[in-house]
Amino acid sequence: MLGGYAITSLGTMRQKLEYVFAIYDKDKKNSISRENMIRVISAMYDLFGKSKTEYPPQRCVEDVFSLIDVNNDQTLTKEEFIDGVMKNPYLSDLISPFNE
Repeated sequence: MLGGYAITSLGTMRQKLEYVFAIYDKDKKNSISRENMIRVISAMYDLFGKSKTEYPPQRCVEDVFSLIDVNNDQTLTKEEFIDGVMKNPYLSDLISPFNE
Protein backbone atom coordinates (compact mmCIF):
# COMPACT_ATOMS: atom_id res chain seq x y z
CA MET A 1 0.00 0.00 0.00
CA LEU A 2 2.87 2.39 0.72
CA GLY A 3 4.14 2.13 -2.86
CA GLY A 4 0.63 2.75 -4.09
CA TYR A 5 0.31 5.76 -1.83
CA ALA A 6 3.51 7.22 -3.27
CA ILE A 7 2.30 6.67 -6.83
CA THR A 8 -1.09 8.17 -6.14
CA SER A 9 0.46 11.12 -4.34
CA LEU A 10 3.04 12.00 -6.97
CA GLY A 11 1.78 10.87 -10.36
CA THR A 12 -0.52 12.49 -12.86
CA MET A 13 -4.24 11.83 -12.53
CA ARG A 14 -4.05 9.24 -15.32
CA GLN A 15 -1.12 7.44 -13.61
CA LYS A 16 -3.00 7.41 -10.33
CA LEU A 17 -6.08 5.96 -11.98
CA GLU A 18 -4.03 3.33 -13.84
CA TYR A 19 -2.67 2.18 -10.49
CA VAL A 20 -6.15 2.12 -8.91
CA PHE A 21 -7.46 0.21 -11.94
CA ALA A 22 -4.76 -2.44 -11.39
CA ILE A 23 -5.92 -2.86 -7.78
CA TYR A 24 -9.43 -3.69 -8.98
CA ASP A 25 -8.30 -5.83 -11.93
CA LYS A 26 -7.32 -8.77 -9.72
CA ASP A 27 -7.62 -11.40 -12.46
CA LYS A 28 -5.57 -9.29 -14.93
CA LYS A 29 -8.20 -9.41 -17.68
CA ASN A 30 -7.87 -5.66 -18.37
CA SER A 31 -11.38 -5.15 -17.09
CA ILE A 32 -13.12 -4.80 -13.76
CA SER A 33 -16.14 -6.91 -12.93
CA ARG A 34 -18.73 -5.84 -10.40
CA GLU A 35 -17.62 -8.71 -8.16
CA ASN A 36 -13.98 -7.58 -8.20
CA MET A 37 -14.97 -4.02 -7.37
CA ILE A 38 -17.28 -5.14 -4.56
CA ARG A 39 -14.45 -7.20 -3.02
CA VAL A 40 -11.99 -4.29 -3.10
CA ILE A 41 -14.48 -1.72 -1.82
CA SER A 42 -15.57 -4.12 0.94
CA ALA A 43 -11.94 -4.51 1.99
CA MET A 44 -11.50 -0.72 1.94
CA TYR A 45 -14.57 -0.32 4.18
CA ASP A 46 -13.07 -2.85 6.60
CA LEU A 47 -9.64 -1.21 6.50
CA PHE A 48 -11.00 2.26 7.22
CA GLY A 49 -13.77 1.17 9.61
CA LYS A 50 -16.52 2.47 7.35
CA SER A 51 -20.06 1.25 7.94
CA LYS A 52 -21.33 -1.18 5.32
CA THR A 53 -24.93 -0.42 6.23
CA GLU A 54 -24.99 3.33 5.48
CA TYR A 55 -23.75 2.98 1.90
CA PRO A 56 -23.25 -0.74 1.18
CA PRO A 57 -20.37 -1.70 -1.14
CA GLN A 58 -22.87 -3.27 -3.55
CA ARG A 59 -24.78 0.01 -3.87
CA CYS A 60 -21.54 1.95 -4.30
CA VAL A 61 -20.55 -0.36 -7.15
CA GLU A 62 -23.99 -0.05 -8.77
CA ASP A 63 -23.62 3.73 -8.66
CA VAL A 64 -20.12 3.62 -10.16
CA PHE A 65 -21.15 1.25 -12.96
CA SER A 66 -24.27 3.26 -13.78
CA LEU A 67 -22.08 6.32 -14.33
CA ILE A 68 -19.12 4.90 -16.21
CA ASP A 69 -20.01 1.56 -17.86
CA VAL A 70 -20.73 3.32 -21.14
CA ASN A 71 -21.39 0.19 -23.20
CA ASN A 72 -23.40 -1.50 -20.40
CA ASP A 73 -21.51 -4.78 -20.68
CA GLN A 74 -21.28 -5.17 -16.89
CA THR A 75 -17.49 -4.72 -16.86
CA LEU A 76 -15.26 -1.68 -16.92
CA THR A 77 -12.36 -1.48 -19.32
CA LYS A 78 -9.33 0.56 -18.33
CA GLU A 79 -10.43 3.35 -20.65
CA GLU A 80 -14.00 3.39 -19.33
CA PHE A 81 -12.67 3.44 -15.78
CA ILE A 82 -10.09 6.19 -16.31
CA ASP A 83 -12.25 8.36 -18.57
CA GLY A 84 -15.27 7.92 -16.29
CA VAL A 85 -13.43 8.91 -13.13
CA MET A 86 -11.73 11.83 -14.88
CA LYS A 87 -15.15 13.10 -16.01
CA ASN A 88 -16.67 12.47 -12.55
CA PRO A 89 -13.92 13.40 -10.07
CA TYR A 90 -16.13 12.78 -7.04
CA LEU A 91 -15.98 9.06 -7.94
CA SER A 92 -12.35 9.07 -6.89
CA ASP A 93 -13.46 9.53 -3.29
CA LEU A 94 -15.65 6.44 -3.57
CA ILE A 95 -13.24 4.05 -5.23
CA SER A 96 -9.67 5.03 -4.40
CA PRO A 97 -8.08 3.37 -1.37
CA PHE A 98 -5.71 6.33 -1.00
CA ASN A 99 -8.20 9.10 -0.28
CA GLU A 100 -8.82 8.34 3.39
